[in-house]
Amino acid sequence: MITKKFVTQIINLAKGEAAKSGAPSQVHLDISLTQGKRLAQQLKADENLVALGICFMDIKLGEAMQANQLAQHVTMSLAYTIDVLGPNPELTDQEKSVVYNAIESHHGAVPHTSLASEIVTAADCYRFLHPAGIMEFLRILSHRLVDLPAIVDQAEAKLNEKWGLVTLPTVKTELKPYYQQFKSIFAATRRFYQR
Repeated sequence: MITKKFVTQIINLAKGEAAKSGAPSQVHLDISLTQGKRLAQQLKADENLVALGICFMDIKLGEAMQANQLAQHVTMSLAYTIDVLGPNPELTDQEKSVVYNAIESHHGAVPHTSLASEIVTAADCYRFLHPAGIMEFLRILSHRLVDLPAIVDQAEAKLNEKWGLVTLPTVKTELKPYYQQFKSIFAATRRFYQR
């Protein structure tokens, strides 16, 4: 049985990895954890499994970025998670399987095998579709890029990617107005620079 103490340890582990490597940002991690918990409660999913999935899905994102291997962050995060959870008797094999699937499926590469996994993907989407998440992403991009049109292009690409991954009807309904508003803002920004 997964205890709150164990979940807290993993949250601290994820925050430590993020602080060490710079990604995901603390703001993005907090957005995902908050939205994941809310959705788990609303949809009656296992909050602990959702929290573990959120913590592990990008736990090696910063390391992958530093090594210029961003595309490998899912594989790296999964391998790390297997090392951490594999010998842990606190989780059943089924629970471990849900967490592993949450990592593998959060970019749509494999299908979800549980509601908890689907909620993890939705919680990740809030990072790039909700105003608080988009503003944080724009802040992050502004440190990497100086060209506003390039920032807009990357932000909109992530917006579109994450919109395509939202499958839960309640999340789609909630995030659709934000998606449409930011599409409009990005289009207006492009028009300004194309004068």
